Amino acid sequence: MGMGPARRLIAQALAGGFRRAASWLPGLALAVAGTGLSIMLFVGPDAGARTADFSVAVTGDEAMGKDLRELVKTSEKEQPSSGEAIAILQMAQARKAEVATALRSRGFYDASIVATIAGQPVDDPAAFDAIQAQPESQPVHVNFTVETGPVYKIATLDIEPAVPGAPLPAIDRTKLNLAPGQAADSAAILAAQAAVLEQMRAQSYALAALNKREVVVDHATHEVHVTYFFDEGPPAKMGAVSFAGSSNARTRLPVESSMTPKNVSAESTVRPDDAGTKRPNGV
Repeated sequence: MGMGPARRLIAQALAGGFRRAASWLPGLALAVAGTGLSIMLFVGPDAGARTADFSVAVTGDEAMGKDLRELVKTSEKEQPSSGEAIAILQMAQARKAEVATALRSRGFYDASIVATIAGQPVDDPAAFDAIQAQPESQPVHVNFTVETGPVYKIATLDIEPAVPGAPLPAIDRTKLNLAPGQAADSAAILAAQAAVLEQMRAQSYALAALNKREVVVDHATHEVHVTYFFDEGPPAKMGAVSFAGSSNARTRLPVESSMTPKNVSAESTVRPDDAGTKRPNGV
């Protein structure tokens, strides 16, 4: 059976619209079978999508250079740079910001980064036109030239109460894994903060918390001064101890257990208001 006038007009209109859309949406097809009208839409990779390739040249700290190249490689693997010119430009700017953040987090506060795309600085308005001027089939080259400069070192590492003059529990600094003379690595600074809190809570200060953290960078001496301010909170106390259970439960404990009634009632060193870190013998 042939196609009616109304159905033919719809098909022609749709086909015309699809032809106009083909310039920006690839893979369109219209099929008319018998008296039915079906529209099939196939969306594949945009033949006009641009791609970018990145190169990272680093002078200074070799280990940092290796890490930066791996960072850019991993970022590109997780989120490839492809699309329109504006998308490529924005991705290059984002990669530059990632590199800058990585450098500062490792203590390279004087690092310099020169980032270009299609021969123009990535932050220059001319960069977009330079990308547009390239053939779409040609990869857009993004180049990072990095000078790490010296790594800044920890000069002082102070632990202070949030309220001046308030007492703080003793802290074993050997367990912080951070000391003056070491690199001002942000991960190490945060880890030392967590280690202080862990020690405070182990001494019954269950509500201990960081009030603020000050990191002062001295560009003249290439040093960093770190100060933590803590609220220790009240010490946790042991409340009254009681035992309850079913009247049908067995009261005899295994012979090998040190938690005998004698140990619990007579030998226990825990009393109400004792610090919460103390435990009965054998517990």
